[in-house]
Amino acid sequence: MKTGKRAARSSTSSKKKTRSAPALTAAEIATLEERLRLADAKFAGIVGISADAIISMDGSQRIVLFNHGAEQIFGYRAEEIIGQPLGKLLPPDVRGLHPGHVADFARGGTSARLMGARRAIHGLRKSGERFPAEASISQVDLGGTKLFTAVLRDVSDRARLLAAEQTARAAAEAAERRATFLAEASELLDRSLDYATTLNTLAALVVPQLAECSVIDVLTEEGAVRRVGIAHADTEQSALVEALRHFPADRARPFLTRRTLATGEMDRVAVVTPELVRTLVQNEEHLGLVSQLDPASWLVVPLRTRGQVIGAMAFIRCGSPRPYSDHEVALAEELARRAAQVIENARLYGAAQFAIRARDDVLAVVSHDLRNPLSAIAMCTTTLLEQPPADAAMRREMLAMIRQSVDWMHRIIQDLLDIASIEAGKLSVHRSRTTVAEVLGLARPSFDAVTKEHVFEVAVAPNVPDVDADADRVAQVLTNLVGNAAKFTPARGLISVRVERDDDGAVRFTVRDAGGGIAEADLPHIFDRFWHTRNAAGKRGAGLGLAIAKGIVEAHGGRIWAESILNGGSTFAFTIPAAR
Repeated sequence: MKTGKRAARSSTSSKKKTRSAPALTAAEIATLEERLRLADAKFAGIVGISADAIISMDGSQRIVLFNHGAEQIFGYRAEEIIGQPLGKLLPPDVRGLHPGHVADFARGGTSARLMGARRAIHGLRKSGERFPAEASISQVDLGGTKLFTAVLRDVSDRARLLAAEQTARAAAEAAERRATFLAEASELLDRSLDYATTLNTLAALVVPQLAECSVIDVLTEEGAVRRVGIAHADTEQSALVEALRHFPADRARPFLTRRTLATGEMDRVAVVTPELVRTLVQNEEHLGLVSQLDPASWLVVPLRTRGQVIGAMAFIRCGSPRPYSDHEVALAEELARRAAQVIENARLYGAAQFAIRARDDVLAVVSHDLRNPLSAIAMCTTTLLEQPPADAAMRREMLAMIRQSVDWMHRIIQDLLDIASIEAGKLSVHRSRTTVAEVLGLARPSFDAVTKEHVFEVAVAPNVPDVDADADRVAQVLTNLVGNAAKFTPARGLISVRVERDDDGAVRFTVRDAGGGIAEADLPHIFDRFWHTRNAAGKRGAGLGLAIAKGIVEAHGGRIWAESILNGGSTFAFTIPAAR
């Protein structure tokens, strides 16, 4: 009975509950279904038209939703990727970390958050291309099952724009630094016409901005290599710098700037090897110095002016290789251009000063050396015109003096013309096979004229070969040397001329005198034009004879030199190539 009553009460209770939740009508159900359909349509429409990638995954992180935006960004079709693990859309280096991050998010309790707090977000396209992205993630709990949805935006264009802006900003800053550096270099280069000092300062300015060590080599007008600048960023390397500064550069042997000096081509080496260094040194001592420098990368640019290479500038990075970029090459070339202009300006200034001195020297010759014979001519002609001597011998003596003065003026003018031709490189020399006897015969009248008061000797060694020479010009050299010896040799002193075969096969002419000699300090200058020794006071001459002699000898391919002992006489010698 109790059981029956309890069951009856339960049945009654059940009926009461059923009555408390009245059944929906068919119309209400239809309305709810329509609302659900509309909601699904709205969701599908929003997800479908979104340009961003919307990707949903289940608790095992397998993709369950992949919208059109995701297809466009990643390159997969939805049917290709649905059911695949999310890691397929991630770069390999983060693929293993991502599940842990999602699990941490699931435990955190927040419904949504931005991603990328720890590191930049990147996706992986079907093509294998990695791209930068922005992303956020959300989670919902569907009856104990987690559903994660990520919204991802491809920011490649923004990253490229940002990178371009950063590159442009860096380029602008670099250009500003280059402009500032060049302005500083220009100010330095404009300070002085002493280009050697200026370029050494420029070498110091280059370090450490462009190199740990910089070197500037210049070709002299004689073709030798002169190191005018060298600097090192490490002040403790001063001893090494000085050793490299003064190490002689033999152009017949290799050294760093040699190829650029010879060809005018830039030399850019990204990685310098010990084998390469060994091919660019003069000897073992030079190798030791360069090895201490520890070159790793270098750049050598030519110094050019008016189409000619006049030097080279080397930029050396030491320690680890750091190749020179195109921007750095452009800066180095601009520095080299300005340095070459400094050298050119200094040389032009020196040439202008030389021309001014030459003008002054010529004026001095005209005003002094020509004045004396002109005065003698004026005096003699006035006497002959106004008060002619009754004695015929005296009149002839005056006429002889006029003739002598005219000859002397002609000699001075011819010397001026000769020295101008020599300096212009246009001295007329007509070479042919000539005997030594012919040369001495042409010079003999001048010898007799200037050595009347001296003991004069001529000696020719046996078997002296013929010479390849302009006989008149070689006779002119001998005349100048013997005339010069006669000026400084006292009366009855010995003047001798000797001709013999030189050690190199040429013919050597030697003129010795018994004069007062030449001071050692004066010997380097004796072949300079318009130069006189200190004991030449009262000696007639423009100071051109030895300069002309040097020009004639060198035009023949010979050499000329002098040896002297003060108060012990002087010896002048020159060589002329033997005829073949």
